[in-house]
Amino acid sequence: MRQHRQRQIWASTTVWAASLTLLLVFSGCGSEAGMGSALESSSASDKSSAYPNGGTGAADAGGGSYASDGASTQGGGSSNTSGPATGASDKDSGIGFKPGGAQDINYFRQLVAQGTVPAPTDMTIEGWLNEKDTKLPSASPDRTIVLHALAGVVKSAGMDTPDAVIQLGFNSAKSLAQVKAKVALTLVIDRSGSMKGDKLAYVKQGLHALLDSLPADTRLALVSFSSDVLTNWGPTVYDASSHKAELDAVIDALVAVGGTNLHGGLEAGAQHCMSAGAEYPFRRVILLSDGQPTAGVTNANLIIKLATDVKAKGVSVSTVGVGNGFNPTLMIGIAQQGDGTAWFLKDAAHAKDVFLNDLETMLLPVAKDLWIKFKLAKGWKVDKIYGFDWVEKEGEVIITGPSKGQDGGPTPVDPNEEPTDPDTGTPDEDKVALPTLFASKKNGMIMVSLLAPANVDGALVNGLLLSTISYGYTIAKVETKESFEVPVKVFGVIQIPDGGWAYFADPIVRRSYALLRAGLALLEATKTAGEGDKVSALAALDAALLVLDDQIKEVPESVDLAPGMPDAIDLLEDLKTLLDKLP
Repeated sequence: MRQHRQRQIWASTTVWAASLTLLLVFSGCGSEAGMGSALESSSASDKSSAYPNGGTGAADAGGGSYASDGASTQGGGSSNTSGPATGASDKDSGIGFKPGGAQDINYFRQLVAQGTVPAPTDMTIEGWLNEKDTKLPSASPDRTIVLHALAGVVKSAGMDTPDAVIQLGFNSAKSLAQVKAKVALTLVIDRSGSMKGDKLAYVKQGLHALLDSLPADTRLALVSFSSDVLTNWGPTVYDASSHKAELDAVIDALVAVGGTNLHGGLEAGAQHCMSAGAEYPFRRVILLSDGQPTAGVTNANLIIKLATDVKAKGVSVSTVGVGNGFNPTLMIGIAQQGDGTAWFLKDAAHAKDVFLNDLETMLLPVAKDLWIKFKLAKGWKVDKIYGFDWVEKEGEVIITGPSKGQDGGPTPVDPNEEPTDPDTGTPDEDKVALPTLFASKKNGMIMVSLLAPANVDGALVNGLLLSTISYGYTIAKVETKESFEVPVKVFGVIQIPDGGWAYFADPIVRRSYALLRAGLALLEATKTAGEGDKVSALAALDAALLVLDDQIKEVPESVDLAPGMPDAIDLLEDLKTLLDKLP
């Protein structure tokens, strides 16, 4: 990490954002909910909580909270428990989960490295959070998917409303062999002239790496497109011993020339998936392109609509953007509406990493029809859910799926419409947050921004039942339904030096909050710089740097809970240096 000047977080009330934040984190190393000290501890009874690399922690505010899910099957009742946390694990175990949509902001990052000020549309908050890796303690082995809840609330002096965080982690102690279902997969490869040179070379290297680790019994097809569309291989059940050499040769023979019929390639790939038999209940397309259609259907909205249409027929679409000509809006939109993930390849080494460490497991479905709904304490309201649409009815917030362009705000809904209760039978499409829950080696987040009651104080927050979160899903392999309910409480509030008050159940929560502030600052800085307000842009970056520096300073180095924190500081400072050069 570079040498960064020290900053004092409590010196400025601008450090803590005026909005309230709820973080839903799909974590591959989740826990029976850790607790630890990111600020200071006054509870000796919690000091046995173990952290990575020999560190220990105690609950902030003298006694943190823990919320563990109470499980029920087939929509039955649930029970809730609370107790001391076990602390974050130093080693990932079991299965992690990630939401769909953007999985990184590497395109944004590359523009900054090249000396170009990005537009705010060149990154998403969900992409920023998903590229990080949140570590939580191991999952309980007694259920397929375990949810963990951790809370944090902060109010600096001078703020009318506090910031708050509820971090939910989803993971499983099950092995993939126990829970994964068969997949029909089509690789759709752009071989147009714009992919010439390094772009197609990156894709080829990544595809060769993927072939080394495809799940057993995968029904595979390979489609390529330029101005035309070709099926180069399959579809057939892939066996490495019989097929790898042949398919490697097919990949190596691809030559970049002609236009970009992206719509035609996606359509052909989806058709191959849809032709799979009933023994392949999960069908997936991976589209690799620089995302600049020039042939066939070129309208971006129509291409995204195609992803929506094939999703309705049971085919999910993931995208991998390649090179400096990458169109992030189109490729992320395809993934969001296609129940898939979106990546950007920046070089050959990164291509191999994405295909081996990300897409390898993201091909493996564990559950389907995941629904999430929650109620909040009186006076607390949802503002935005980044990357997801949602509705609110009778005080209950329901996440209804990947964003369709509402900018995180509530989805327009008929107030007279009666929603289907997912506990009673077939899930209502409007209530499914994620049609498919895929395994992951890394762990992503869904972030929900809330508005807190005005002038709420620490005494009112202490002991507060901030939320009750319900969720459920169908296990992919055996079609069994499970549902859970999780209470999220705040136990203990401490005073902070600036005269405010704070509570964090775990350093993990504080780390996630710091990363969130950094991502929001990147968006705000690019937006205000684009409007000609350089002063406000630099102020946003400075405020986020305060938060990040304090996170690193306050949480012991032995607590490995902040991967990506030095990188986040470097990116903020690189953008600041770039903006400083503007007139």
